[in-house]
Amino acid sequence: MRDSWLRNLTEKEFAPIVLKPGINVFIDDATKQKPLNYSMELKLGTILGNANYKVWFEEVVIPNLKKKYPNNKFIKSLDNVINTGNTSGMVVSHKGLPGVNMLPETQYEKDLLNDYRTHFNDLNDIYDKWMIKDLFYIYSLIVNGDRIGPTSL
Repeated sequence: MRDSWLRNLTEKEFAPIVLKPGINVFIDDATKQKPLNYSMELKLGTILGNANYKVWFEEVVIPNLKKKYPNNKFIKSLDNVINTGNTSGMVVSHKGLPGVNMLPETQYEKDLLNDYRTHFNDLNDIYDKWMIKDLFYIYSLIVNGDRIGPTSL
């Protein structure tokens, strides 16, 4: 169901996501990256499309958002974590918000989480024809299956 919903996003409902030359992407399979030397439209809801969305989001979108919003606490908190325990090789994902349990228990954690939420909610701009919040939601669907966990955003 998730993949069919993702496919509809770029095929029918929203603008396509087009990767520009220069980024390393998965072309033949989702285990080996190669430099992209042409523009490529993402096909979300497929193994390669979802893998390349993750790469694009982590290597292009997040660094650009960090430059554009240097004072946004939510954006500043995003750091890559390398997970070498994966059988398909090294996986880079963004860790959860530092100092915050997703189910906060103390008042300090509740205040910190609310502060991150406020800064996230301030991201009302468009990035590459998409609302920034929508790009984060798609990332969460792909990486976490929209479940809360230690690397959830």
